[in-house]
Amino acid sequence: YAKENNFDTKFILKSRSINNNFYKELINNIKSKHGKEIKKFHCLILGITYKKNVSDIRNTQAINFIRNLSK
Repeated sequence: YAKENNFDTKFILKSRSINNNFYKELINNIKSKHGKEIKKFHCLILGITYKKNVSDIRNTQAINFIRNLSK
């Protein structure tokens, strides 16, 4: 719809990019603080959805965070 009506979507695309890559920054931050001790690092994940009381996990980057934390 936006492209068909010539709306500028740079802000939306940039925010999507930030959201999609934030988990990588978080992992890098944890690894830089804990180094080789990352295998001993404990992390409590309290939720993976965007809003409370919503079970929709589409587009959540928490799953990527969980999968990539120990790599």
